Amino acid sequence: MIKYCLVVLFILNFCIAKSQTNKVLEIGKVDSLYSKILEEERIISVYLPENYNPLVKYPVAYIFDGESFFHFYTGVSSFLANNSVIPNMIVVGITNTVRSRDFTLPPDSSSNYNPNGGGEKFISFLEKELIPFIEKKYNVAPYRLVLGHSVAGLLVANILIRYPALFNSYIALDPSLWWKNSDIVNTAQSFLKPNSLKNKNFFLAMANSISDTSRVKIDTTISNTPMRSVMRFDDLLNKNKETGLHYKFQYYPRENHNSVPLIATYDALKALFSFYKRPTFQTLTDSTAIVLEGHYKMLSEKMGYTVLPSQTDLSGLAWRSKVLDKNFKRAKMFLDMWVRLYPEDSYGYIEMARYYDELNDKKNAAKYLELAEKLK
Repeated sequence: MIKYCLVVLFILNFCIAKSQTNKVLEIGKVDSLYSKILEEERIISVYLPENYNPLVKYPVAYIFDGESFFHFYTGVSSFLANNSVIPNMIVVGITNTVRSRDFTLPPDSSSNYNPNGGGEKFISFLEKELIPFIEKKYNVAPYRLVLGHSVAGLLVANILIRYPALFNSYIALDPSLWWKNSDIVNTAQSFLKPNSLKNKNFFLAMANSISDTSRVKIDTTISNTPMRSVMRFDDLLNKNKETGLHYKFQYYPRENHNSVPLIATYDALKALFSFYKRPTFQTLTDSTAIVLEGHYKMLSEKMGYTVLPSQTDLSGLAWRSKVLDKNFKRAKMFLDMWVRLYPEDSYGYIEMARYYDELNDKKNAAKYLELAEKLK
C-alpha cells in the first residue's frame, strides 16, 4: 500500500509539474464584431490590466495595426502603469483588413497605393460601432487614446483635426502626412479655431529619413517629402496655439521609419501623462493621506473622471505605517480611505477588522467582519 501511494504521489507531482511547464502565457484575448459600415468582420485583440477590477473604470487605448503593435504596446504600457507613471488601461488592437483603404483620407486617384480614401468610413466604424462595442463589454472611463504609425499615423492626425472629440489623447508615429500632396497640412488651417482642441493631447514623432535635416524645408526632392510634411505640420500647430492643444513634437535622428515606434511610444506615454505619477513617500507623516488625496483630485480634474488610489497602494501604506513605523493612528487613516473610496470592496473591511483585532478591540473587529460578509 505504501509503495502504491508513493507511485500515485509521484504521478500526481509529475502531472502538476508538466501542467505548469505547459501553461500558456496569455497577454490578451481575441474578439470580433461585424461592421455594417465596413461590411465585414473585424478582428480585435483586447488586453485587460493585471488584476483587472470590474468595480474600477479604465481608460481605453485604441491601437491601429493591431497585428503588429498590440504586443509591444501592452508591454510598454503595462510596465509604465505598474510603476504608476501612467494609468492602467484597457488596450484594443485593431487588426487590419485593407490597410490602404482604411487609413487614407481623402481619396487620391493618382496614387499607386490602392484601394484608398476610405478613412471617413473607418472613422465612422470607430465612433459608431467599435467604441460602443468596447464600452458595453467593459467598465471604461470616459478617456480614450489612439495610436498609429506611418499611414495609420496619418489617420490619427486627421481624426485630431477633423473629429477631435473622438479621443482625448493622440499619438502619431512618423505619420504619412505627405498623402495627396500633403493635403492634411494644406487643409488643417480651416479646422483650427480658438479652443477647438482644448484639453486634447497630441504627441508627434518624426524619424530620420535623410542625412542633412537642415535642408529638409528648402529641399523639394521627393526623398525629403515625408519629413518636410511632418515639419510643416509641426509649424502649423505651433502657430495656432490658441486651439488649446497640449502638444509635443519629438525628432529621432538615430531612428528610421521602421525603428521609431517602440522608443517613441515609450516617450509619448510618459509625455502625455507627465502629471500622473504619484508623489514618492520616502517617509510617511500624518499629512501623507491628505497629500495623496490631493494628488488624485488633481488627476481626476486632468483626466476628466474620478481617479482613485489603488487598493494595493492604500494597503501598502497602511502596512508601512502599522508594521514598520508602529503608527496605528496613521495606518487607520489609509484604511479609512480604503473603505470610504471602495465601499463595495470586502477586502478593505477585512483589513480594518484585522487592524482592530490587533488592538484587541473585538467589538469593532466583529463589526467590520460583518460588513465584509454582507458583500460576500
